[in-house]
Amino acid sequence: MPVAMNERAVVAPDRDPDSAETTLARVRRRHVLYLSGFDPRGPAFYHRLYRSEAARRAEATGERIEVGRRKTTDPLVQTWTVKAEIGGMPTETRYDFLRWDDIIRAHWPRSQVRIWLDSLWAYWTMMRTGVIGRSGRISWPLAITGSLAALYILLQVALAVLAAWCIWTALAAFGTPEPLRWAASLAAVAAVLVLGHRYEKRLNVYWLGRIYAFTVRDARDRVAGLEDRRDAFARMIVEAVNSGDADEVLVVGHSLGTPLAVSAAARALRIDPGIAGKDTRLAVLTLGTTVSMLSLMPEAERFRREVRELASSDVPWLDFSAPTDGACYAMVDPVRIFDPSFVRPDGREAWPKLLNMRMAEIIEAKTYARIKRDWARMHFQYLMAGDRRGEYDFFAITAGPLTLPGRYAHRQGVKDYAGLKLFRR
Repeated sequence: MPVAMNERAVVAPDRDPDSAETTLARVRRRHVLYLSGFDPRGPAFYHRLYRSEAARRAEATGERIEVGRRKTTDPLVQTWTVKAEIGGMPTETRYDFLRWDDIIRAHWPRSQVRIWLDSLWAYWTMMRTGVIGRSGRISWPLAITGSLAALYILLQVALAVLAAWCIWTALAAFGTPEPLRWAASLAAVAAVLVLGHRYEKRLNVYWLGRIYAFTVRDARDRVAGLEDRRDAFARMIVEAVNSGDADEVLVVGHSLGTPLAVSAAARALRIDPGIAGKDTRLAVLTLGTTVSMLSLMPEAERFRREVRELASSDVPWLDFSAPTDGACYAMVDPVRIFDPSFVRPDGREAWPKLLNMRMAEIIEAKTYARIKRDWARMHFQYLMAGDRRGEYDFFAITAGPLTLPGRYAHRQGVKDYAGLKLFRR
């Protein structure tokens, strides 16, 4: 993988990357622009999460991380300051939460009927267009996770019909009047649906259905305001780099925020190609990526072009995922999945650098065994502190003293990962 122009050294794998002995590019001031996944809870939730998990990390390591109060700095931005001393080196980070939660809430149906219709429509659309099939061939957990919402809905319908039939048949055998049979059968249907709705709150599968429906609409340019929001985020990136206020500008996308991060960064480069070579170093970090879910949609040609542009740029782009995270395209090259022959015009290797988060390395075995059964909890681990030190450290990345590409310069990117393929040659 190419290394950013300003990086000067490679850290040995057994060397603490935060050690003051390293000669990697030092960060004293950082500007993070963070894009959340498809989550209506907005900046208040993510500020609390960052603050509480930073405190956990500080307690575990003894290193100082102070998270300031959240404040509005723009109609589309809420900001907090992070002051940290990691590896004995102080760093101050401006952490901007870029808001699109208003758009999310507009596409977050609460009616069960609407959720069912949206989920089944989206699943059928992705089946018909081949997105589910192609995703499943490269990652079987994706095939399972991607089908959960539709399967759960169909299971409820099947159980409701079965319950109604059993009640009807049993009562008919005893000569129960037809009106009572109808009432009892409908009550059985209602009971199944109520129980299904309550149990779903533990599974969170409707969240997946909403994500699929939103992605289909996004690919078809049917999400009001989203294109303008992408452009606004791109302008914010350009402004952050050109201001010269930070040593590093880090664009971070998580989950369904990863396609937004890629789009915004690519559009920022169109606005001002020079931001790739500034003293303020620009980098992109995607976590638990869903970039490929959008790029595989037939109508998403504009987005595929943006993925190619960022992949062939001089802006370092690192992608962290975990094979045990069934809600992301783990270890999947987001360019070659739709363009297998893609190469950079200059012949250098394309971004992103794919890295395994190695979740089991940073979480205690008992905790890991428990959270593996909860797809949402696994998917949020990227934003959380570990139980012990490991190479992946969200708080060292966003608040520590090294640039993103410098921190992981010693790591080789994953290539042709076959561990999750449904059929291996």
